[in-house]
Amino acid sequence: MINFNKYPFLRLLPAFGIGIFVALKYNLTPYFAVVLTLSVVLFVSFFIQTIINKSYKLRWLIGLNIVFLFIAIGASATLINKQSQSSGNSSLITSPNGLFIARVVETPIERDATIKATLKLIAVKTEDSLVNLNDKILAYFQKVPEMKTIGYGDIISFSTTPATIDPPKNPGQFDYKQYLSDQNIFFQVYLKTESWFLTTYKKQNPIYVLAYQLRDHLLNVLTTHQLSGEEFAVAAAILLGYDDSLPAYLRKGYVAAGAMHILCVSGLHVGIVFLFFSFLLKPLKDKGIQGLLKILILLLTIWAYALITGLSPSIQRASLMISFVLIGKLFGRKGFALNAVAASAFILLIINPQNLMHIGFQLSYAAVFGILLLHKPIANLFYFNNKVLSLSWDATALALAAQLATTPFVLYYFHQFPVYFWLSNLFLMPLSFVVIVTGMALLCLHFLPYLAPLLGKSLSALIYLMNSGIQWIETLPHSVIKGLYINGFEFVLLVCLVLLLIFLIRKKRAMFALSAALIALFFMVSFTHRNLENSRQISLIVYDLNKTSAVDFVLGHEHILLADSSLVNDTFTKEFFIEGNWFEKGLSSVPAYLYFDEDKFDNPFLLKRKQFIGFGEKVMLIWEKERYCRDSLSYRPKIDWVLVRGKQRENLQQMLNGYQPALIILDGSVPYYLAKQWKETATKMNIPIHYTRDEGAYVFNFNEDIAVKSN
Repeated sequence: MINFNKYPFLRLLPAFGIGIFVALKYNLTPYFAVVLTLSVVLFVSFFIQTIINKSYKLRWLIGLNIVFLFIAIGASATLINKQSQSSGNSSLITSPNGLFIARVVETPIERDATIKATLKLIAVKTEDSLVNLNDKILAYFQKVPEMKTIGYGDIISFSTTPATIDPPKNPGQFDYKQYLSDQNIFFQVYLKTESWFLTTYKKQNPIYVLAYQLRDHLLNVLTTHQLSGEEFAVAAAILLGYDDSLPAYLRKGYVAAGAMHILCVSGLHVGIVFLFFSFLLKPLKDKGIQGLLKILILLLTIWAYALITGLSPSIQRASLMISFVLIGKLFGRKGFALNAVAASAFILLIINPQNLMHIGFQLSYAAVFGILLLHKPIANLFYFNNKVLSLSWDATALALAAQLATTPFVLYYFHQFPVYFWLSNLFLMPLSFVVIVTGMALLCLHFLPYLAPLLGKSLSALIYLMNSGIQWIETLPHSVIKGLYINGFEFVLLVCLVLLLIFLIRKKRAMFALSAALIALFFMVSFTHRNLENSRQISLIVYDLNKTSAVDFVLGHEHILLADSSLVNDTFTKEFFIEGNWFEKGLSSVPAYLYFDEDKFDNPFLLKRKQFIGFGEKVMLIWEKERYCRDSLSYRPKIDWVLVRGKQRENLQQMLNGYQPALIILDGSVPYYLAKQWKETATKMNIPIHYTRDEGAYVFNFNEDIAVKSN
């Protein structure tokens, strides 16, 4: 039974979060000022009336008013944070001929061709004046051998004008612009070597400097003690939260096994670090001066570890929760875990309301609440006399509790489900405990001549075993079910369903079962309706991709992808730019492929001959050099779409000599300078033209007989 009177933060957190969400998504600044004022007035008046009349009949109104009060407080805190994170001079930032001064606020990340860094604009110098700024931007530095070294806290100046971040160009594509805006980043800039200058000034937080230096030192400890390649990458991620060297295929394997939480430093890691150092401090007594010293050392250790690992939301949550428990112990009070977790979320959201929109934040809290509320009820379903079986079932129950609570978020954000999460957690949980303890022992005792090399070899062997197990699980049939798309409405229904199931398990009341069945019915109706709509779809999509081409021909749940052969094995491009649309429209993630260089292709709903494609009573022509028409033909067939791809020079007149195009489509493989020539000539000749780089993917819905812009 959950007694909510014991968990004030748990009761207030949903209202506070709703206020933050509304303020982040909608521009309602003046309205919330009014709501906040009215909420305070009403709360005070109801409270005074209750005291005077000594009646509790209206206390539900006070509770309702408190909800509105915290919605308004959450919204107000968000708006204040937004204003403090921006100077409001966006027009000045994007205006040319300015000299910008900026500070590097995070450790730069090295990529293949660039170095990525988050900058905080300090000021911009124009011809007229020097204007102070306070805006974060994303910078990509050109990486060359002679490049100047930059780091956290460096002050730089540059002359390149920042640009706004483009919205997604393809339907269903990951909205990177929204992702950055949730972090108060609205501009980006690419800095060539000659366009920026490293000043001699620095502005650093000494705590962060110490943390970064310590992390670099500990990374060096790993490399000098028998760890390299995959083993080093995983050790750095698990122990120190440094995942820059983690290979993409290995990361994908952990995701497929439902064990990504092992690599992402989270509450599991903080808990193990806490237990490890509690064991080391066991000689100290729990009371008196020694008890106080023990708690202070543990608090310092936990937050030092949190700093080293980058202060991610999950680390902050776990560190705050354990800190509350320790402080409660110091004052002789037993803390409630649910209230401690909710309080940590409350504090993190007050410090930075944008945390609410971070996927890691949502998954972390969902998993912890799921474990706290569901682990014991699930574990109590079965009882085993055998200790090994009992521990195995307890670990499985823990994984089931976390997975049930996080499933709505996993489906909504990633559109997939790891089938063997229970199997991976069964051996990974104890193995990761040993890995973290061994790793911490190595980091703490690396100066010992004989013990440190032994710990290094043991850690490398343990991680090798863990990686092998993950890769084996990934090879199992149907290890990941992809394409499990749900929309925003269905996501809310699933979250409500999970909450009702938790109440049903905890309180066992018929009304929760009835409510859960009703929510499940709504979900099935929404899912079925969307599936029926997708079964009737007939559409054509010309995607916007960099240096390559792809065209989708969709009929119901079937589709044929016309593409370059190189795209078939380009997993990143497909996953980032295209698969989102496939999942949303209920299409297979393994389409029938049709290549541009194929001369003949026959399908019940698509026909290709040379450069001509027939689809849904419409015709597309792939325009290439060999299609040039030098002389005007007496009969020029009408072409619905002419697709221009690659580095095709403008030759519109030669196209018109042989064809009558209704629309010319330039995809993302056409460079800007050539697209400009095509657009200028087409405009003069009054011929419609669509350039995907500027207007987004071209989408034509046959059922509506209209073209839709993706952005």
